[in-house]
Amino acid sequence: MTIYFAGLLLAYALATGVLADRFLTRAAWAVRRPATALRVWHACASAFLLALAVVTVIVAHHQWERVVVWVFHADELRVHRTYAGTGPVGEWSNVALGLGLVIWGALTVRVGKQAYDVHRSRAEHRLVADMVTTPGRHHGVRVLQTEAPAAYCLPGRGATARIVITSGAVEILTDAEVDATIEHERAHLRSAHHRMILWADAVSSLLGRAGILRNYAAQVRRLSEMAADDQAADRCGSRPVASALLTLCTIDPPPPPGGSGLLAMSTSRPAERIRRLLADLPAADRKRSALVSSGGLAVAAIPLAVLLIPAITLAGSAH
Repeated sequence: MTIYFAGLLLAYALATGVLADRFLTRAAWAVRRPATALRVWHACASAFLLALAVVTVIVAHHQWERVVVWVFHADELRVHRTYAGTGPVGEWSNVALGLGLVIWGALTVRVGKQAYDVHRSRAEHRLVADMVTTPGRHHGVRVLQTEAPAAYCLPGRGATARIVITSGAVEILTDAEVDATIEHERAHLRSAHHRMILWADAVSSLLGRAGILRNYAAQVRRLSEMAADDQAADRCGSRPVASALLTLCTIDPPPPPGGSGLLAMSTSRPAERIRRLLADLPAADRKRSALVSSGGLAVAAIPLAVLLIPAITLAGSAH
């Protein structure tokens, strides 16, 4: 049974990590519903990683069997037959177990290192920003005195988050465009796009060279900007968002310091975003978006279902 479970889950992992990656990258509907597409991307990445984790657990079936027997009060022999079968487990299980542990260990280290680097970069930039900026007319917004027009947010917890707009941007943008720009940055903070980007960067940098989820990070950045554009357009109108983006990207200011720790408005595919804002796309169908999101959750839940359903069916069999 172990070899069948592991083989099916490895095939499922490849489907969600390779085939789904290519399909979602080319999907036209993602541009119309970027927030929904973001959820589907995260679901596929989670499905790949969960499938890999479940393969690791199943291969190390002795430890998992003890957990099932203890938690579900299941019969030990029946649990063993369900997860390990009656035949011997070959040496391939040690290889699969070792590979799974290496990938999870490397991913943990990569996420931890990137989180530390980004946190330190944000802390340094926040300190500098507080020293050289002044409060703007919008609540929670700081104005940086420089001619280069730019706007960006500095994510953080609660009061540590910052939205910075330069005096050059305030001078060349209309009041409506400034409001739209600030609302775009607030959308990033509300939706915690920085966390999504951090996670996607770590996953793609680790697995992308093997062709697994190689477009994940780039698409999360692209769709995060579109989702923030949509939230700003809902509050301020699509025209002010598009015109502010056009003005900022035409002048092409240098990127703000801080690297991946900051989210600047005009640094990700501005031409594509302007076109979709001016196209007056129809409002997303909430029922269809909810259905697609639910499908994404189901995709991510399948590996856990494969692992837990046999254990649930054996619950109480020890009595």
